[in-house]
Amino acid sequence: MSVCPARSRMARVALAGIACVFLAACERTPEPPPAPPPAVSASARSGPAEITVELDAVDVRTVDRVAVTIIASAVDGAHLTVPEFDPTEAGWTVVSRTDAPILYTDAGPARRARVVLEPFLEGDYEIPPVAVAWSLADGASGEVRSEPLAVSVRSVLTENDSTELAGARPMIQPPAPPNDQPDAAMLALAGGAAVLAITGAAWWLLRRKPGTPPETAADR
Repeated sequence: MSVCPARSRMARVALAGIACVFLAACERTPEPPPAPPPAVSASARSGPAEITVELDAVDVRTVDRVAVTIIASAVDGAHLTVPEFDPTEAGWTVVSRTDAPILYTDAGPARRARVVLEPFLEGDYEIPPVAVAWSLADGASGEVRSEPLAVSVRSVLTENDSTELAGARPMIQPPAPPNDQPDAAMLALAGGAAVLAITGAAWWLLRRKPGTPPETAADR
């Protein structure tokens, strides 16, 4: 029995499609890249509780933000309160705060919070301590408190940027008022005319013959 070529091609196309779907289903979704390590972290422990504070940056500009991650945990059977953290007194502006629901594990309860801060001016800032209270079923209680962390904030302006105001332009002097007194040029011109007149008179006197009387109408 012969097989139609058209049906054979359709069968091969269908098998190829099924194979592609099977391979796509078998492919694993790539895992997201791991989060970058914190720039600095500090941990403290008190009784059954422990707290860790992480910063994503410690050298920022005035336009940057700092993310603070707070992780508190305790032994099984202990109770943890919401972390107390108020950075506004240290000059920070709180952009956002997210407190995750308390998580109960085999090791004990755990709390996690993320606070995004923003500086106002350049300078040396401090991330104040974070406090978490703990208590046990037998009535014991206490508090675990982290150490403060330092953050340096620099200006967004570079060294090449000029922050000085431009110098004031020189004041335009008003024109001098008209002077009623003759200026030096007029005085020099008048003096020169007088000198010429005196010189001409002297030359005429020298040209006259001595003892010659001036002509009269009768001599003409």
